[in-house]
Amino acid sequence: MERIKYLSEGAYNYLNRIAPRHWSRHAFSTNCKSSMILNNLCETFNSVLKDARDKPILTHMEWMRRYVMKRNFEKREGADKYEGKFMPHITKCFKILFIESRYAKVHSSISTDFEVDYKGGSFTVNLVEHKCICFHWELTGIPCIHAMACILKQRLNPEDFVDEAYSREKYLMAYSPAIKPMPGVSHWDQTGLDEPLPPLLRRMPGRPSKKKRRKEADESTQVKRTKKSNKCGNCGGLGHNTKTCKNPPSSPKQRNKGGRPPTNNPWVNASKGRTQHKRATRTHDEAILSQTGSQPCSASTTQPL
Repeated sequence: MERIKYLSEGAYNYLNRIAPRHWSRHAFSTNCKSSMILNNLCETFNSVLKDARDKPILTHMEWMRRYVMKRNFEKREGADKYEGKFMPHITKCFKILFIESRYAKVHSSISTDFEVDYKGGSFTVNLVEHKCICFHWELTGIPCIHAMACILKQRLNPEDFVDEAYSREKYLMAYSPAIKPMPGVSHWDQTGLDEPLPPLLRRMPGRPSKKKRRKEADESTQVKRTKKSNKCGNCGGLGHNTKTCKNPPSSPKQRNKGGRPPTNNPWVNASKGRTQHKRATRTHDEAILSQTGSQPCSASTTQPL
């Protein structure tokens, strides 16, 4: 918190008003077995609803019901075909842990307690209580790098130290509730109540965005732009215009004729001189041709009489 306060006083005051269990991993509960501190779940949900967001409320709810019904079925079918105690996510994690644990040095105290040196730090591990001083094992339910090094040193099975929340059995339980299919609107029972009306349409200027999110109370909805002061065309002052100007007119400035600015580069000047010489020679030849009606002769092609 002291580092945050040093970087931003406003961020420090904002986080100080919120309980640490909502935004800091060290205060998270170990019941959920997750270290996620982002809102990716909400963003994914909003991305899925993009196709149904502009539909009426009943059509929107029916679209959501059918989507969840199909998704649960696909998840159950995939889990039934998978063979193994844990889902593929654990296999991917183990591949990374096997590689990183090679760089850890394990010091044994007893058969269950260890001290592990890894990247300049020392960590204590207890295999019976499934605890490591880094708190990653308790928080996620998956052995950390330090715990994996101890497990491999003792020649134990790493799957015995993974929480049951990642098992195939728990995965099937999460998607076991089946959503029943429903008939169309024409087969629904009539209730006699008024049909829900859509909200009043308030058309906003510009093209509507399909990726909006709810803003926090302290977030501004308008973009602030810096306002430039008016410049007077009469006196050249700021803060007023020509109509309200009471100052005498300023001296007129020389207007820029345009074109490239002059240069002192000798190569450019020499090239410009050759171009001007060719243009003058061409003009002289054209004048002689128009007077005599014959091809002008150069000094190199004339023959002495």
